[in-house]
Amino acid sequence: MTMRRPQLNCLLTSVAALAILSASGCRRGWVKPEEIPGTWTMNQTSRRLLSPETRNAAATFVFEANGNFSVTEVPEDLLYPPSNSGPKLISGAGTWKLIYPNDQQLFDLSFKTMSLGLRGTLPYDTMILNVERKNSMVTLYYFQDDPDLGRRFVFEKR
Repeated sequence: MTMRRPQLNCLLTSVAALAILSASGCRRGWVKPEEIPGTWTMNQTSRRLLSPETRNAAATFVFEANGNFSVTEVPEDLLYPPSNSGPKLISGAGTWKLIYPNDQQLFDLSFKTMSLGLRGTLPYDTMILNVERKNSMVTLYYFQDDPDLGRRFVFEKR
């Protein structure tokens, strides 16, 4: 059985379109970069996981459409292992972009300035912040320590 030329052309066009979508990081259900800009705060369920001295922190990200972001009083384990001394929170600013390693959707955050909680040198990059869509709701999240422990810190858009 041989394929007719129009069927073959249609098949090749479909395969090419699928390859382009796969290479571009476009997946069904993934969050588009234009959905990110705005103010994101830690939800109440996540705040209960924080220590009493940090529970009332601002815990806020502000993402701009131009690729800049600022973060105010977010738990330090977004960037570092927890410390026994010093501030338990970080505040700073830098640039953001969505990346797609190993079929995941993550943020690449590059801190250019830090006004609270700096350890080490700048710029400081991290890819620990995840983004996901469940039904129509978009959330940002990261895990403290091992994900199997279930200590997930979730940020929701205001």
